[in-house]
Amino acid sequence: MALNYEPELFPGLIYRMKQPKIVLLIFVSGKIVITGAKVRDETYTAFENIYPVLTEFRKNQQWYDDRLFVYA
Repeated sequence: MALNYEPELFPGLIYRMKQPKIVLLIFVSGKIVITGAKVRDETYTAFENIYPVLTEFRKNQQWYDDRLFVYA
């Protein structure tokens, strides 16, 4: 596992997994790009591995009239 975050150079966190050998680009907006997979199942495995970590750092959101109102 290798992490690299340099917002001056690239706006996303670069997370390099060893197994499966995949790179995830994780952005502040919550969007994730999974790249480098040889087969589709590797993308599912990568997401299953990273999802519990991401939920630990999830921001609490409050909604008002179906629009995002405040980050708590």
